[in-house]
Amino acid sequence: MTTPTGTARRLPRHPAALQILLRKWHAYIGMIIAPTVLLFAMTGVLQIYELHEAHPGYAPPAVVAKLGVLHKKQLYREGRRPQSQPSAKPSPGPAPAASRPEAKAQRLPTTLLKAFFALASVGLIISTITGVWMTLRQPLHRMRHILLLVVGTVVPFVLSCLSQ
Repeated sequence: MTTPTGTARRLPRHPAALQILLRKWHAYIGMIIAPTVLLFAMTGVLQIYELHEAHPGYAPPAVVAKLGVLHKKQLYREGRRPQSQPSAKPSPGPAPAASRPEAKAQRLPTTLLKAFFALASVGLIISTITGVWMTLRQPLHRMRHILLLVVGTVVPFVLSCLSQ
């Protein structure tokens, strides 16, 4: 891209000017994606513990189930799928995971990994919220940042409502 004087436009040469430019674009991008990051971090925790799926004795709230589908399939409502015909007799398969001896040995590492991922999700939520808060505390471009935050919220919402 050229400027009116005909010289090529470049990144700032001074490290402080480059840092200011990077911070500005970091704030812009962050405000656009913050709502989506929060959504994925929150629904990710639900999926880690399979709270978005029905289990014996547990039925997730409708909004939790829908958010799980949104996270996994980018659909707010479940799309229509052909119904499969149930087989007449069940096929003998492997023993359930809980009854296999190696599954019991993997329970603690799996539980710890799930806890670590859940902690990472909580950290991502806190980091995103504090980043939005810090960005909105800057008075110079506050309205621009609010606009980007609104765009980052409204556009995915509208697209998810239009998705089939």
